[in-house]
Amino acid sequence: MKQLVYFLVGLLIFSCKSTSKTDNLYQTKNYLEVAKILDANPPDNFPLVIKLSAGKKQLIFIGTAHTRDITKQADSIDYYFHQLQPQIAFNEGGQVDKGKHYNNRNEAINQDAEIGQLKYLCDIQNIEMVNGDLVTAAEFNELFKIYSREQVLLYTCCERFFALYKNNWIDTTKGIEAAYQKDFIQYLESENVTLTKSEKEFSYMTRAYKNFFGTDLDIYQIPIEKHDFLKDNGKLCEIGRSSKMVRDKHLLTTIEQALKKYDRIFVAFGGAHFVAVEPALKQIMNKYK
Repeated sequence: MKQLVYFLVGLLIFSCKSTSKTDNLYQTKNYLEVAKILDANPPDNFPLVIKLSAGKKQLIFIGTAHTRDITKQADSIDYYFHQLQPQIAFNEGGQVDKGKHYNNRNEAINQDAEIGQLKYLCDIQNIEMVNGDLVTAAEFNELFKIYSREQVLLYTCCERFFALYKNNWIDTTKGIEAAYQKDFIQYLESENVTLTKSEKEFSYMTRAYKNFFGTDLDIYQIPIEKHDFLKDNGKLCEIGRSSKMVRDKHLLTTIEQALKKYDRIFVAFGGAHFVAVEPALKQIMNKYK
């Protein structure tokens, strides 16, 4: 379940237009345009919801804020899930162990945010919850084709390890180097990302950090704006947008394939993904009109 806390990010160099094509197949918004839309949607506006139907086909896509707090988002997810009575649901962040269960909704959210809540709901309904996200190894293979390994690993570490460590979303009691091995390196290896011996060492990451940021690593002083995929602020931001885009393509392909088999589909992904793929969701559903 460790991967559930990694809010993975998208691939292909971003377009400067407000709408882009993913392999000339799906119409999506680029993430700099997404940033403007999200700026107009403060946290109190979450979740974002789109309900689409065409013939017998129904799709509800929830754009979430990744939070372990009990907010109105939890009630909205409950409401739309029960309204749709889906036959299958798709989550962000990796395949959840089918044997993972929760005693109640709030426990699920406190442990694993909206992914835990969705698993709890699917268990009650006795339906399958399936990973809608691209497997990490495939994501990294695409990124490594375009960017340096050092910068890809640095971006990923900032996004999926340093942020979690700083906010105590992972065990910090044994110190950062032990946590780095357990919650970053072992995570990547469990996802079949191939690393060299030197890349597994914490000293590799501290060097990569200094090479890029020009200062020694202090995880409490990392300039977020330098690796925020919603900012047009350098190479790490670009890598983040690229990661999002390749994952969006996979998600859309997954939804389109599922619609061939199921009539009622429920999806919960981060709000940025929601805004980016909304035009493509309509494009897919229009095929059933």
